[in-house]
Amino acid sequence: MPAAIPGGQYGYSPSCPAGSLLPSDDMDLPGYACLLRDAAGASAASWAEPLGQCEHDRAVRQLGIAVRDLRVLVARLAGRFRLSVLARPGPVQCARAAAVIASAQALGQAWLILEDVLPVQEVPARDACVPADLLCFAARRAATWPMPVTSPEEIAQPLADVVAALAGGTARLAAGAAQPLAACLTAVEACLRTAGGQLRDGVPSAVPAAARQGPSSCGRARMTSSCRRGQAW
Repeated sequence: MPAAIPGGQYGYSPSCPAGSLLPSDDMDLPGYACLLRDAAGASAASWAEPLGQCEHDRAVRQLGIAVRDLRVLVARLAGRFRLSVLARPGPVQCARAAAVIASAQALGQAWLILEDVLPVQEVPARDACVPADLLCFAARRAATWPMPVTSPEEIAQPLADVVAALAGGTARLAAGAAQPLAACLTAVEACLRTAGGQLRDGVPSAVPAAARQGPSSCGRARMTSSCRRGQAW
């Protein structure tokens, strides 16, 4: 996995050392989506390794950053799907648009839960970047990058893989956490699995699901978010 970003340049990886390498600025949004997919998979694998308290705090913080920006990106993608329905109205197009909208809602629920449990203090700087630094950088770039004119399905497919990888990584972080953080992360995992499944329903190769009422599974999971911001763990 390539190194990520200079410390503090974008405000998202202050623990990364100065001089780290940036991905090319020539990348378009589908390229950033693929970069996100690779970084999410590598991050999830790194979270499966034994983590000290400092590393675990950092991982939860970076998960929160990634989920927050993914929520913004998928909400923008949902807007593009709505426009595609206006251009080519039909039941299949409507079902795909509804699925992506529901995915954005599920990511919003995941962020609301994470917002309550993010570590309140910055973690110390380290000598080298980790895959999640690249994950945060790519998520921020993708969230603010202009939406291309091309088919939105081209972006939805890698994003579905991103969310699925983060769900697996969240499960690993939950396994290494004490209560009540573990319960909150399990709730986040449920929301991410819902969001990933809905995104797959927005891809033409998938069988479009009927328009759903929203991320009910993570709506129930939200009830577990009795954790309060700033709680020590």
